[in-house]
Amino acid sequence: MKFEVPCLLTVIVTVGLIALAYLAAETSLIGRFNIHLGNNRAAVECLDYYLARHPSDAEAYVYRGWAFLNQQKYKRAVVDFNEAIRRDQKLVNAHFGKGIALTSLNEPERAYLEYSEGIELAPNEASLFYNRGCLTHMKGDYALAIADYDRALKPIENNRYYENRGLAKYELRDYRGARKDAEKAIELKRDSDKAHWIRGIARFKDGEKEGGISDVTRAIELDPTYVNYRLERAEFCAALHDWGTAIRDCDEAIRIDNDNAYAYYLRGNYWIELGLHEQARVDFTRAIELDPDYVAAYIQRGLVYEGMKRPAIARRNYEFALALNPNIGLSHTRLAALMDDTEKALSEYNLGLALEPRLTCGRINRAVIWKEKGDTLGWKQELDKAIEGNPDIAYSWLECKARMRGDKEETRTWRDAMLAVDPCSCWALSDRAYVKEKQKDFAGAIADFELLRKSNPRGFDSYAGIAETKLSMNDFNVEAALDRAIELNPYESWSIGTRGWLKFRRGDYAGAKIDLDRAIELDLDNGVSACAFATRALLQLETGKTQLADADLARAVSIKPDLPWVVYANGRWQEWKGNRKKALEEYDRAIELGPGPDAYAFFLHRATLLKELGEHQKASRDLDRAISEEGNHAAYLTRARWRLEACNFYGALQDAVHAAMRQ
Repeated sequence: MKFEVPCLLTVIVTVGLIALAYLAAETSLIGRFNIHLGNNRAAVECLDYYLARHPSDAEAYVYRGWAFLNQQKYKRAVVDFNEAIRRDQKLVNAHFGKGIALTSLNEPERAYLEYSEGIELAPNEASLFYNRGCLTHMKGDYALAIADYDRALKPIENNRYYENRGLAKYELRDYRGARKDAEKAIELKRDSDKAHWIRGIARFKDGEKEGGISDVTRAIELDPTYVNYRLERAEFCAALHDWGTAIRDCDEAIRIDNDNAYAYYLRGNYWIELGLHEQARVDFTRAIELDPDYVAAYIQRGLVYEGMKRPAIARRNYEFALALNPNIGLSHTRLAALMDDTEKALSEYNLGLALEPRLTCGRINRAVIWKEKGDTLGWKQELDKAIEGNPDIAYSWLECKARMRGDKEETRTWRDAMLAVDPCSCWALSDRAYVKEKQKDFAGAIADFELLRKSNPRGFDSYAGIAETKLSMNDFNVEAALDRAIELNPYESWSIGTRGWLKFRRGDYAGAKIDLDRAIELDLDNGVSACAFATRALLQLETGKTQLADADLARAVSIKPDLPWVVYANGRWQEWKGNRKKALEEYDRAIELGPGPDAYAFFLHRATLLKELGEHQKASRDLDRAISEEGNHAAYLTRARWRLEACNFYGALQDAVHAAMRQ
């Protein structure tokens, strides 16, 4: 029995040691299992316990490194991966994990070396090539990134690999290659929002505008909260003059992320295009509040202040931009445009164009200086460079200046030059169409607007132009065109005001008031608002709101006192007040100033007033003229009533039939 106790103790100790060994091994396994379950904190605790007893197990350091990596404790992860590599340099996962950790710590050069070491150990490991490709992609070395993505795709097809390779090809302007990769990614994962986005931007740049927008729209449907997709679609739609969609996308992006400076910046640019300077100023100011170093926002806000005729504030914005970054050419050229001293301005233009030689407006402004100095050769050479850089901007500027001088021949020269470069140029086609409309070549004008519509179905310009031309032809069936123009650009006051006027004509006073209110809000002190105020005054008069009518008419007269429609509305107001003589004078003046699509109303009301004054022959002539201007229901009905009074029953019946047909 004396020898049994030591033997028993030996057995117990041996069993205990074996149990501890198994327990340690189990602890390591539990730690790894917890990583797979996503319970990284528990994994670290288990692996701490295991490594305290087995400090030479290199793989355990790798696993703990991954647990730290998953907890975003990148520095601690690097320490563990280093320890694993020190003990076993052939552990591919250690190099891979360390590369990820270093990337997250913003050390791309060291991360690149780790991936490269991993690739030497495992030349067929796709994820190593993919991650290294991502690093070179971020550095802007797209060709090198594509080479790594190619290697990653050899052993395995992965939608993310195709997506990134497609994006790298897009950056190299290989739009068809980018599209093919995106389509391959979609085959592997049909609900990949990123793949649809890549295919969309590639298609748009490759000329498939609508197809590109459709794909980006699908990306938005797949991930409605990702702001960048909406901003991408906003830029595409803005390029097609679909301002309504562009601004709605910016609105939604801001709703999702109220602190997105770029969304405010983009929307500010669109307000500039629509001539809404105050809205643009507010958005650029908000962008600057969110990002005080936003150079482009300072420049654009400067442009807004120029448009608002506040050059001193514009200048301060350009100076702020230059203080932040003196190497932006546009800041120099815009500052130069505000200088009175020609030599100083020329110096700024020289500096700006040296930094950015393709600044078309800067070149044109410098060309003007050469012309003022009598340097004809310098003027011509500068213009040639401006046209070469951006013919659309250059020719439109030259055409605009010629039109302001009243030089019709030169205006046509620059417009035709642009159409020779781009037969579907928006401004050139629109300009030519409006010239034809003024020359009463209505068929030619509509043909140009139709060509513009076919080349860009999203541009509101063509629909508004078609409506305006048809109105000049006394064709009032234009509400569908106006509806489409307003849908594409809800901020264009002429289309909205004209639709309000048409609704007023047909007696839809509620609908008319909504449109007229909106037109006035958008265009408070210009010609469109004068017409809208006058129409709203007539509407108020028809509905018995005489005080409101008086106020609206006074506002219309203060804005455009010689506008025929305003003069006519004042005549109606004078007639309502019983001042027939003054009313007749106003009707005479409205007709003399040149009636437009509403000519029938001028003649009809003058005819009615003349009849009341006993001048039946003149009244009859005016009524016939009203009908010849526009075979309107009201005009025919009035003549039917007059003929009935004169016992001309057959003529009255004919007019009544015409009136009924036009109701």
